[in-house]
Amino acid sequence: MAYYTVAHLLQGNIYGSKPGNLNIKPEELSHEVWDYVFFKDKALPSTTISKEKLDTMRNEFQYWYPIDIRSSGKDLVQNHLTYWLYNHTAVWDKEPDKWPKSVRANGHLLMDGEKMSKSLGNIISLSEGVKLYSADGMRLALADAGDVLEDANFNTPQANAGILRLHTLIEWIKETVDDFPNLRSGPTDQFYDKVFANDINVAVSQTDKHYSNTMFREAMIVGFYEFLLARDRYRELSAAGKGMHRDLIRQYIKAQMILLAPVCPHVADISGGKFLKNPGLSSMLVGQSILLLTIL
Repeated sequence: MAYYTVAHLLQGNIYGSKPGNLNIKPEELSHEVWDYVFFKDKALPSTTISKEKLDTMRNEFQYWYPIDIRSSGKDLVQNHLTYWLYNHTAVWDKEPDKWPKSVRANGHLLMDGEKMSKSLGNIISLSEGVKLYSADGMRLALADAGDVLEDANFNTPQANAGILRLHTLIEWIKETVDDFPNLRSGPTDQFYDKVFANDINVAVSQTDKHYSNTMFREAMIVGFYEFLLARDRYRELSAAGKGMHRDLIRQYIKAQMILLAPVCPHVADISGGKFLKNPGLSSMLVGQSILLLTIL
């Protein structure tokens, strides 16, 4: 993993048959050079590589390390991942701040409840999946497939239903934003207003927690499916009263797009940018809290 931080500087292609941007030859990479790159207390080595190039590599490593999270299969816990942790603690024994922060192990992926295999003909590549379900539809279906160590199940009927839900949501947002002038304004003092405002706050808080724990299925259950039900409940209750409140609906749409953005960034950017005049919602999430962004 440490090598990955500088690989793009040393390799011109994935095979390493061409030199990278720094034009460093493999025979120049001595133990002393690697020590300088990976350890901040090591002195400048005697080498033909310039200090500028060495510092470029060192800065890349210092920027990317430690590893925040390593995602891998559950079958590697007892060997590769365990020794990966051992190696880091052994190599950086004096720098525990370089040790990995977390490891996330996941199960294998099933297709409609069956193991994927060539004999069954149920293998779908990522490119094929994007053509069938779109990028966001594929991401939503994978998030729905399952969390933690149990084998995830890619359910094709659910994947198709997910695309329909996303499309219906986009159309509803477009129609509702166009109808903003006709929605109620003023104080949000109706009982169903207060219930819906609470539903928004609960969805944001719980979804943020699930994302932080890398529980993407739970995040979609709370932050998308149940959130849609909360919106529908508000529509029904307000229809029997004074109607939906413009500010609450605007708040819901913004919150829904932010909660969807990690899994469905294109839907979030289209709806947030085109209809709410708030472009780049997905890119705003980088290094930011979902909870904070929904408040701003």
